[in-house]
Amino acid sequence: MHHFSCVTRSLYDIFIRVFLDMGNLERANQLFQELKLSGDMDAVVKVNATFMEHWFKQRMDEKVMECYMSSKEEFSKIHVAAGNSLLKVLLRYGKKTEAWSLFSQMLEQSWYPGLEEEYRNTGKFDSESYNIMVNECFNLGQINEAMQIFCNVVGTISDPELCYRNVITKFCEQGMLSEAERCFAEMCSKKYLVPDVPTYRTMMDAYVKKVRINNARKTLNQTLDVCLTYIAKHV
Repeated sequence: MHHFSCVTRSLYDIFIRVFLDMGNLERANQLFQELKLSGDMDAVVKVNATFMEHWFKQRMDEKVMECYMSSKEEFSKIHVAAGNSLLKVLLRYGKKTEAWSLFSQMLEQSWYPGLEEEYRNTGKFDSESYNIMVNECFNLGQINEAMQIFCNVVGTISDPELCYRNVITKFCEQGMLSEAERCFAEMCSKKYLVPDVPTYRTMMDAYVKKVRINNARKTLNQTLDVCLTYIAKHV
């Protein structure tokens, strides 16, 4: 058997995906077994997600769940990127119960034990984990559920600005400009948060669509102020 030990482990997923797409399951499995010998459980779980997607396409749910259960056995050992890969595949193919269960598990395992302040381990849960499930809620029209997740999570992770940006964008996409404005105002009120340029641009575009030119101009000026302040600090 030819070995791919000369490449980074993350590339195994690419090679295995190619072999699966070609219908060469035997070669894909050979590479997967080789990867398992490395002990890199993050890479193994990511490839498991690739196999899950393959079996979903073949409509072989039993095989899907075999892959998923083997991933769950290793879940305490993996980092957030691998967990997010599983979340995406489960949601993409309608396994919502399993996705929500996994999301809850990721939340639970992300707490730092013994700390008085609530703060999450970014190795177990991050803004992408949050955004995946919030986006799912918005896609289903479950706005209250999305905001419940937002309120429970946004103050406990290291990059809350990405959570704010995402929910503001979703509100704008839904035409819920007043809700987007409230979130934007809340974001601006936080001493430790500064909206980034994409967030300003989202609000500006939303104002233009509603023909609120004065608001759009004001947001543009705020964006320029932020950019100039950033440049001044780093010159």
